[in-house]
Amino acid sequence: MRKRLLRIFSTIALLWSVFVALPAGASALERLFVTKPEPLPFFAQHAAQSEPVNHEQWQAWLDRFVVANHTSGIHRVRYAAVDGPGKMQLDSYLRALQAIDPRQLSRNEQLAYWINLYNAATVQVIIKHPGVKSIREIKSGIFSVGPWKLPLLKVAGQTLSLDDVEHRIVRPLFHDRRVHFALNCASLGCPDLAAQAYQGATLDAMLNAQQLAYLSHPRAIRLDKNELVLSSLFQWYREDFAADEAGAIAYLAAHAPPTVAARLRGFHGAVSYAYDWDLNAAP
Repeated sequence: MRKRLLRIFSTIALLWSVFVALPAGASALERLFVTKPEPLPFFAQHAAQSEPVNHEQWQAWLDRFVVANHTSGIHRVRYAAVDGPGKMQLDSYLRALQAIDPRQLSRNEQLAYWINLYNAATVQVIIKHPGVKSIREIKSGIFSVGPWKLPLLKVAGQTLSLDDVEHRIVRPLFHDRRVHFALNCASLGCPDLAAQAYQGATLDAMLNAQQLAYLSHPRAIRLDKNELVLSSLFQWYREDFAADEAGAIAYLAAHAPPTVAARLRGFHGAVSYAYDWDLNAAP
């Protein structure tokens, strides 16, 4: 019996190692491991109106460490340059956010709160693991491919992981496809870590800007003769955008820059998916 269990465990471990080693383009199999949205009712309520949350510490941190004019067209983060004061500032901001009960915020203030909390916590994870080349090197369990299930946060008495914030709160409670362009996973393939803190008062405009910025970059949409290469985001989270691949492409055509949109509307070739998990660190 023991030998049989060892064989089963070895087989599972082997399959998992193959999955972890998959190239960035193998997103069809990766999609099977994407956490499905399951709402956390505890955070479902919001106030009709509220005072704005103070995100000044996060803005000051972003001003110091985000490179928004990198030649790659992708925002880079100077993780290695984060000094003692930078770490203290980030810690202080995260403590301040966790001291707030977001259920007392208005809907837009609440969504801005969750996006900033997610992004700041992700940055902190990277800083606490200096030298990693990819966020997927940081494990949250024996069969994990990243830190997303680690219990990193405590909000209104609820212990939360990054997965909880994204898949149990942001996705299922707000139903806004644009959040996929706001949440940052510290990777080159991901939409940018915004250089501006999200604010409730300007949330709609900022989400639109983030969406357009990502869809304007070839890591999101690349057309090469008869092949369309899309970010794996549009396969992993296809149901958030449309019922099928054709619907997802139609969504992109409706929101991409005009020159890209025109080619998408007339596209009839092969479609593939790719994603770059290398760290979005400034060289």
